[in-house]
Amino acid sequence: MKTFSNNSLLILEDRYFLRNKENEITEDIESFFHRIASAIAKAGEAYGDNIEDVEKTFYQMMVTKCFLPNSPTLMNSGKENGQLAACFVLPVEDSIVEIFDAVKHAAIIHKTGGGTGFDFSKLRPSNSNVKTTGRQASGPVSFMGVFDAQTDCVKQSGVRRGANMGVLRVDHPDILSFINSKKDGTSLQNFNISVAITDDFMDALESGTNFTLRHPSVKNIKVNPKVIWDTLIENAWLTGDPGVLYIDVINRNYPLSEKLPIRSTNPCGETPLPDYGSCNLGSINLVAMLQFTDIADLPQPDEIDRIWKGKYSIDYKLLDKTIKNAVLFLDNIIDANAYIQELPIIEEISKNNREIGLGVMGLADTLSFMGLPYDSKDGLTFVRNLIQHIQKVATDYSIELGKKRGVYPNFEFNKFKDKYPDGIRNNTRLVIAPTGSLSSICGVSSGIEPHFKLVYTRMFNGENLINWVPSFEKFLKVTGRTKNKKIIEHITEEGTIENIDEFSNLEKAIFKTANDIAPMSHLDMLEAVQSGVDQACSKTINLPNKATKSEVEEIYLSAYKRGLKGVTVFRDGCKQTQVLNSIKGSKKKGEVEEVLPVKPKSEVVSGRTSRIKTACGTLIVTLNSDENGLFNEVFCTLGKTGGCSSSYLEALARVTSIGLRKGVPIQEIIDQLQGVRCPNPAYVAKDMILSCSDGIAHILKTLTQIDVPKEKEDAASLINMICPKCGSKGTMGYDAGCLKCNAPGCGHSKC
Repeated sequence: MKTFSNNSLLILEDRYFLRNKENEITEDIESFFHRIASAIAKAGEAYGDNIEDVEKTFYQMMVTKCFLPNSPTLMNSGKENGQLAACFVLPVEDSIVEIFDAVKHAAIIHKTGGGTGFDFSKLRPSNSNVKTTGRQASGPVSFMGVFDAQTDCVKQSGVRRGANMGVLRVDHPDILSFINSKKDGTSLQNFNISVAITDDFMDALESGTNFTLRHPSVKNIKVNPKVIWDTLIENAWLTGDPGVLYIDVINRNYPLSEKLPIRSTNPCGETPLPDYGSCNLGSINLVAMLQFTDIADLPQPDEIDRIWKGKYSIDYKLLDKTIKNAVLFLDNIIDANAYIQELPIIEEISKNNREIGLGVMGLADTLSFMGLPYDSKDGLTFVRNLIQHIQKVATDYSIELGKKRGVYPNFEFNKFKDKYPDGIRNNTRLVIAPTGSLSSICGVSSGIEPHFKLVYTRMFNGENLINWVPSFEKFLKVTGRTKNKKIIEHITEEGTIENIDEFSNLEKAIFKTANDIAPMSHLDMLEAVQSGVDQACSKTINLPNKATKSEVEEIYLSAYKRGLKGVTVFRDGCKQTQVLNSIKGSKKKGEVEEVLPVKPKSEVVSGRTSRIKTACGTLIVTLNSDENGLFNEVFCTLGKTGGCSSSYLEALARVTSIGLRKGVPIQEIIDQLQGVRCPNPAYVAKDMILSCSDGIAHILKTLTQIDVPKEKEDAASLINMICPKCGSKGTMGYDAGCLKCNAPGCGHSKC
C-alpha cells in the first residue's frame, strides 16, 4: 500500500472514517476502502459481474491512489440510505410554495453531502406585482438569502457546510442587483454566483445596441448592455463574484438540451445539469500514472532528466486500465445510490441520463515531474492530447458498457446520437472537478490548477496544515537543496522561487506558481482541457492583486470568443477569507481575525411580551434576556393571517436575535427598523404604525431599559471562550439557538 501522509489521515479520520455512537473511529485505511469497494461492486450483480473480482479491482485502484470518487461516495458507501452523488441542480419556480419546497429539498441534499445549483431567473423581479396578495415581490436576490440561511444551518453529511451555485440570466430585470449581491463581502457566503450570459447579450455588447430585459410579470425594459457588463467586471475584479456561464454555448454542446435544457450548474461550475439532474464525480490521480526511467538507462539524458536523475512519463497502459475501471465504478454508483425519497424525480432523471463525471487531479505535479512548464506550448500540447485521450478511452468503454448493460434511456433524445451508432451507456463522461479534499488525501495538486504556492497552509478545522508541493519537495531532495537553510527559509516565506538566483530559469519555469503565471496562460490551460471534456471544468483564472479591471474584461471576452462554457477569476486578496494561504502572513492555530464577539444565550432566560395592532393583524413580540439582563433573543408572530408571511417575521426575528448576540446595541436595531414603510399603515392611538417592522421597533422601545455600556462590556468578555475542537479563542457563541464555533474552517457545533 502506498503511504498516506499524516495530513491525509487527519482529513480521513475527521471527515470520512465511520464512527460509533460514542463518536469513536471504527475503521482504518484498509477497512475504509474495502467498505466503499464492496458497496459499489455489488451494483454489478444485476449485470452478471464477478463481484469478488470487481471489488478487488476497485479496492486496489483506491488504495494505490490511482482514483478516488467524490466525497459523498467516500462518506456514505455501505451506509443505510447512502446518497453517493455530489452534484445537483434544483428548479426554483415563481411561487412561495415552490420556492420553499426548493429550500427544503436543498437542505435534504446538503445533509447527504451534495451541493446544489439553482437558476433564480423564473422569480419575478423586485417591486413587480404579486396577484395573489396585491403586494410587491421582493425579487430573486431577497429569496437567495433564505437559501443561504438554510445552508448555514445544515452541514453536508454532518461534516461540512453545504455549498450552492446561484445563477441569474443576464436578461432578467434584477440582473444588476444580482451582480452586486456579494459586493459587501458578507452576503450570500454559502453561494458562488454566476451570470448566465446569452449570445444575444454578447451580440448587443459588441454592436453597441440596446439589450432587452424581460420577465412575464413586467413590461420589457431596454438597457445599455455596457452598464451590465461593466458592473459585472467591477464585481468580479473586486470580489471574484460573479463568474459567467455562457449558457447558449453550454446548451449547444449538451446532448439532451432539446429535451432537458441546462439552466444552472453545481456549486463549482464544472457540472451543468438539467433541473433535478445529479452527477457523481471521481478523479484519476495523474501522478500515480507516472513511470520512471533511471538516468543510467537513458541513452542521452537531457537537462530535465538530469534534474530528476531520470525521466518521468505517462504509463498509458496503466492509465487506460484506470480509465475503464473508473468509468465502471462511476456507472455502478448510479445503481448503488440510495436516492432521496422525497425527490423521486432525481432518481428518474439520473437513471434516464446516467451522467458520470470522470476527471483528473495532480496535473501541476505531473507537468513538473515531466519538466513541462504549466504555461508552455509543450505543456499545453501535452495536456490537450492527454485529456482527449482520456475522453476517447472513457467514451469507447461507455459504448462497450452500453452494449452489455444497455444504453441510457434518454439516448433517443441525444441530438448527437449519430456519432454513436451502437449507442452509449452514459450521456456525459468527463468533468474536471476542483478535488480539494481528494487531492489532499492523495498528496497531489488540485484538479488542473497550477501550484498555488510551493509551500502553503490549508485551513482545516481551524488549524493551518502546512503542505509542501510533492513534486517540488522531491525536487529539493533530489537536487540536494534541502540542506540550504537560506533557500528553505526564503521559499517558506514567499512560497515561490521566482526571485531566488540559485535556481535556473528552467527550474523556475517548471515550478511557477499561480500568480507567477500570466492570466491569459491560465485561460490557455482551460481551453486545452475543455477541448477534451464533454461537460465543463473547474478552473480559476488567478490574478495578482495588482491586476486591473481591463484584464478581467479581456479574460471574459476571450473565453467567449474561444467557445468556453464559463469562466471565473480570482484576484489574490480579494476575499476576506481564503482556504489556501502562503506561509507569509498566515495565522497559526488559535489565531483568528478580530470579529464581533458572540454573546452566549443562557439555558434559562426571562422574557417580556407586548403586542400592537398593524394592518397585517395583531403583532406579538417577545424579547428575552439572560441572567445578566443582556438582551439576546426576539420572537415575532401575527395574531391572524395578514400581508406579512410568518416566514418573513421569523427571518426578521432571527436576524435581530443574531445581531443582539453579536453585541449590536438594541437601540441601533430599533433605529434600523423604525420608519420602514409598507403600503398599508395602521393607526394606534396617536401613532401611525408604518409596517410590521416599524411595529416591532415600537414594541422593542416599550420593552427595553438597557445599559448599553454594560451590554458592550459583558459581550466583549466572551473573547476568552475557547473552541474545544480547533482551540480558537473568542469564536464560540450561540447562533440560532446552538453553541458553535465561528472560526474559519472549523464550524464545531454542539447541535
